[in-house]
Amino acid sequence: MMEPNIWAVVSIMDIGNQTLPSVGDPIANVTDANNVISSEWTFDSLVTTPIIIEDPADILDFPGASVSTSINVSSKTQEHYEWFKSTDNANDTSGDDTAASGDNDSDTVSFTLPTVQGDYANYEGYYYCKVSNDATVTGGGSEPDVLSAVFKVAIKRQMAYWTLNSPLTDREYADTSTEDPITDNIKPDHHPGVTFAAGPYGLGADSAVIINDDSSGTVQSDNLDLHRYSNELTISVWIKRTGDLPFDDSIAVIAKCDSYNTEAEWRWGLVARDGDGIRLMSWSGLSAWASNALTLNEWVHVAATISPDDGNAYVYVNGMEAASDSTVEWGPKEDAVVHFGRTASNGQTFPGQIDDVKLYNYGMDKFGIADLFYDVSGENICIKEYADTFDTTGPLGVPDCKVDLIDFAEYVSSWLSCGLYPNCP
Repeated sequence: MMEPNIWAVVSIMDIGNQTLPSVGDPIANVTDANNVISSEWTFDSLVTTPIIIEDPADILDFPGASVSTSINVSSKTQEHYEWFKSTDNANDTSGDDTAASGDNDSDTVSFTLPTVQGDYANYEGYYYCKVSNDATVTGGGSEPDVLSAVFKVAIKRQMAYWTLNSPLTDREYADTSTEDPITDNIKPDHHPGVTFAAGPYGLGADSAVIINDDSSGTVQSDNLDLHRYSNELTISVWIKRTGDLPFDDSIAVIAKCDSYNTEAEWRWGLVARDGDGIRLMSWSGLSAWASNALTLNEWVHVAATISPDDGNAYVYVNGMEAASDSTVEWGPKEDAVVHFGRTASNGQTFPGQIDDVKLYNYGMDKFGIADLFYDVSGENICIKEYADTFDTTGPLGVPDCKVDLIDFAEYVSSWLSCGLYPNCP
């Protein structure tokens, strides 16, 4: 009888280019019933070109931060790295690629952003890494060099700020953002008919634009794809509804779309509908809907954040979270134009006024949104994470971020109550 569990080393390969010798068919000679024959199995030898185990991650951070990304590679021989910036979102169109500039040597496993404080557009964009060794073309071999997946670099900042104040500057709404070096001035659709009104909280007598039925005051801008590299967005706008909203249709306060009724024409939008509701949508699944939001003839601050990579989208009304959605996806129309006051060039106009439109290329947290509201209103926001453990209620029956006699009364209302089971003494 053959000895059980005996393994034989057939051959040892040194650099992966040897072939296994023929050993006949020893399995055919195993007939003893006590021997168990395994299933057939195979293996591959290590390839000679580099293997990318993990691609570089996207970079998104504030100005002045020292951030980097790296690539994880396995190679039989010494590997070498080259980092490139690409005009398009591709790693196989070398004609538009240039050597990337960063705080790194030309042959390192990491790519580090320099500490930039203004020239953001020079660093933002699409990047990738080329890895070579002596088996690839760059290293003198015949195999193609290995390319990483494309990763994006973006600097968090305010991308545009339109005060919408009167008078217009050269018949345009001026972009007054001081954080982004690119000026995105936008023109109203009908300049002669633009009228203005007093903005919220004393922002000025003519600081808000009135959206009229004849579309005066509305805007059809360039595509303004401000979140192309960050894949995140925050929208901030003050809204005053002065008329009725439809219950069966939506009217954009601000939207990036070319046609409301066609999914393929959408990117994102902040739309008003159903009497007093405000909805953040993309048509491709994203829908965060806040009802009872736009009180008639009152200024309301509405902010919306979209962060697809984190899977979160939120709508805030007067600094407080009012709606959210975890089904976060951009619409497909990347080059759609941005509209103020109506959904598309032939859409209905919003019955009211808008003021102080701000766009950011990252999804703000709830504290950032509270700051946007406070900066204009001067009113504090109750963020429950800041509330004390003993803040159990308030004048409206919910925590109000104050521990006072109302909370004490709620606490003593159950004084001397008994929770022992089955009998209380």
